[in-house]
Amino acid sequence: MVGKVTSRPRGRYHYIKVFDDQTAAPCMVDVFVMKAVKQRDKWREKNVRKRRWMNLSRAARSAHEHGLADLLRQFARKPYSDA
Repeated sequence: MVGKVTSRPRGRYHYIKVFDDQTAAPCMVDVFVMKAVKQRDKWREKNVRKRRWMNLSRAARSAHEHGLADLLRQFARKPYSDA
């Protein structure tokens, strides 16, 4: 994606990342808002990530991390337009 990203995060969530060798580590994620202006056909992690467009409510239901799902539900209730 190409676009303008806010200078400050809109939210934060925590989760436990489990690696291929089954070890785990706590992770903290800061979430920034981005106003997308262009979608690229190729990107670095294309072979490991899927891109799907959906509204925030559906994205919250699809999220694997509870903290991310909570943030997406908050964003759906109070949109942010200053990206």
